[in-house]
Amino acid sequence: MSSYEPPENSDEESGHEPGPSGKEVVDSRQFSDVVGGWDRTDFILFAGVLGLPAGLLTVLIVVYLFPGLQDTAGVFVRWLLETVF
Repeated sequence: MSSYEPPENSDEESGHEPGPSGKEVVDSRQFSDVVGGWDRTDFILFAGVLGLPAGLLTVLIVVYLFPGLQDTAGVFVRWLLETVF
């Protein structure tokens, strides 16, 4: 019989320890940890920063997909203003 024992069955600990080493970067922050520290002003600023490009992109997509919508919207706005005022 041979005295060879495979490394995974060995009782001795391996030289490599699991976990981060000196060169590995580990970021354990989660989204809830980052957002959890925000106050009301941060949420309003975040919504504004995301809302402006989203609104602009929506306008561009609608104008591109429905080119006659501008005229229809103009007629509707004039009718609404005449009705209200």
